Amino acid sequence: EENQRAASAAAAAASRTTVDTKLAEARSLESQISAKAAQIEALETRIADSEGRNEKEKDSRVHADLKAVERLEAEMDLLATKIETLRVEADEEFARGLAEREDEWGAWE
Repeated sequence: EENQRAASAAAAAASRTTVDTKLAEARSLESQISAKAAQIEALETRIADSEGRNEKEKDSRVHADLKAVERLEAEMDLLATKIETLRVEADEEFARGLAEREDEWGAWE
């Protein structure tokens, strides 16, 4: 019985570590999204500021900036999907850990 408790405690610790790792990774990805949003804002400001330039220079610069905005938005969408996946996986792992503990507590009654 003591070995079973030790194994159970180790499994619970591993489960907590997995949950914490997934949530930390999600927070890191959220930071990346924030950084990309700031980049988009800077590009949009630069696009707006380019109104006074000659047309040829403005067109090539604005086109490049618009492409960069599209790329950053696509990257943000991918990151958001990864964040959602990580959170679901963390929730599932947490639920598994709770179910295992409930099984153990039921055995103690």
